[in-house]
Amino acid sequence: MQTSIILRSFTICVLIVISYAFDVALFKNMLHEQYNFYRSLHSAPPVHMNKGISATAERWSEILGTQSSRVCLHHSGRGGENLFFYWSYRPATELELATMTAKAFYREIALYDFSHPGYRKPAAHFTEMVWRAVSEIGIGLYMNVYKYVSLIMHLLSY
Repeated sequence: MQTSIILRSFTICVLIVISYAFDVALFKNMLHEQYNFYRSLHSAPPVHMNKGISATAERWSEILGTQSSRVCLHHSGRGGENLFFYWSYRPATELELATMTAKAFYREIALYDFSHPGYRKPAAHFTEMVWRAVSEIGIGLYMNVYKYVSLIMHLLSY
């Protein structure tokens, strides 16, 4: 019997001004907790952080964050990736940014067709967020002060 590995990934590009000490580890923990909270609303088991997936996410986030053109960001081709943009002249705290990110994914529940379950592009963020087969995530964050912050979540399921 062959075991297949399915790579699910989220790419979130967050445009934000950061002019203070931003605790990346705290942000990642808060986002991880909120992600699992929303999964629990749909009886999906909690996901666990994976350092290897996070390292991949960091590398891809840096590539996206250092592109000269931010208008069209390209997917890595490693499964479903989702882009999220946020811009503000007021710095966001770790909790605010984690909350905005998780809520942006979850809001797509309004676009999900529960009478015909499965992947639907308009609700892709939501679908990936609550997909029960996903067991591990990695979060990578690239920051460029006063320019762009890009966050990538890669989800790996077995």
